[in-house]
Amino acid sequence: MARPLRISYPGAVYHVTARGNDRQAIVRDEADRQRFVHTLAEMVEHYQVLCHAWVLMENHYHLVLEFCRVGHDPPYPALPSVHRTRA
Repeated sequence: MARPLRISYPGAVYHVTARGNDRQAIVRDEADRQRFVHTLAEMVEHYQVLCHAWVLMENHYHLVLEFCRVGHDPPYPALPSVHRTRA
């Protein structure tokens, strides 16, 4: 069964989370953590979203993002794939 479509509009706030498979670590060391923060900053700037809060733990992260632009898909699918390809 397909998930419902995401509703996106200026001012929409999303709680975004991603976890490692089988609770595996998604960051291995401080360099990974810095790379994640850098990637998050790039995503926020590129997609013009506001990041109200974030937390990065060893095996998952949480973001609170506010979608600011009309007519674009929410950016959160980009972060896990970009971070994964840079790791």
